[in-house]
Amino acid sequence: MRKAFACRRWLSLLILGGASFPIQGCTPPPPRYPENICAIFNERRAWYRAAEESAQKWEIPVSVTMSIIYQESGFRGQVGTRRNRLFGVIPIPTSHITSAYGYAQAENGVWDEYQKAQGEWLRRHRFRDSFDFVDWYITGASKRLSLEKTDAYNQYLAYHEGISGYRRKLYENKPEIKKVAEIVQARADQYEIQYHACAPQLRNRSFVRWIFEAVLAHLVG
Repeated sequence: MRKAFACRRWLSLLILGGASFPIQGCTPPPPRYPENICAIFNERRAWYRAAEESAQKWEIPVSVTMSIIYQESGFRGQVGTRRNRLFGVIPIPTSHITSAYGYAQAENGVWDEYQKAQGEWLRRHRFRDSFDFVDWYITGASKRLSLEKTDAYNQYLAYHEGISGYRRKLYENKPEIKKVAEIVQARADQYEIQYHACAPQLRNRSFVRWIFEAVLAHLVG
């Protein structure tokens, strides 16, 4: 809580001072209304710009990528997997733990592969990089598995199980994962309807007005 307050205070000073660079290790809290993509992008203008740029680059609906990220991390940038604990204290050796981290919950190996493909050092706790990563992965799954980029259900299964796992249909024995994929698809459909309605307003909204609204929203809590 203290770290979040400190980050918020410094972000306020930097915004008011006109700074335009990110603070290392300081990520914003999840959006207030994660079920509404318009509310998310009105609150996080930088996220909107990052999503639009990536969507145009990879030709993938913003709604699909946002739904996957929401499912994976709840829009939390510094979340990682943790081993389950008995009574909340004793680690359970057999519980599942991975190197997944960040908005996209990308694991070390595939993130390294992504960085090599992009030719630059990127960060999993940065929304822009994570969004682009998911679109890169969806593009790869589309080519290697013949999946439609708009098919959030199967794209999520491929994202969760991996390319080889999807080919082997490992998800068939995991009804809980298939249920989650249905949720991802339903949310993507909902996001798409919302985004279609507010996209013109988001595109035409002036940067100065957004800065004013962002600072005002911060000051009132």
